[in-house]
Amino acid sequence: MANGIGKPVQMNLYTITIKDRTTCNASYGWRSYDFSSGAMNFFAPGQVHRWEEKTVNAGRWGWMLAFHPDFLRKYPLGAKIGRLKFFSYDVREALHISDMERDVVENIMDNIESEYRYKN
Repeated sequence: MANGIGKPVQMNLYTITIKDRTTCNASYGWRSYDFSSGAMNFFAPGQVHRWEEKTVNAGRWGWMLAFHPDFLRKYPLGAKIGRLKFFSYDVREALHISDMERDVVENIMDNIESEYRYKN
């Protein structure tokens, strides 16, 4: 699988992902959990996971925000991020969010993208 689906991945980054209109599972070790529509996932550096594509869906949508721990090192959040429950959330579960919560998160991501494009 050239795209990495089905292969274990260990990143040294924090990642926040959301997917919609897809049927995809993620695995930690030998255990899988549902990562269906409206689910967010938070990975801390060093966590090993694997994406398992169940079906190919042309209408897939989603995004990933990834950042290195050094990015936050000089900010107060850098000292706290390892204790945030999102990144220590049970790794066998995704965080399911409501449509309203998803809209809020999408708006934040749009703002991050706009700022990135403006500065570049």
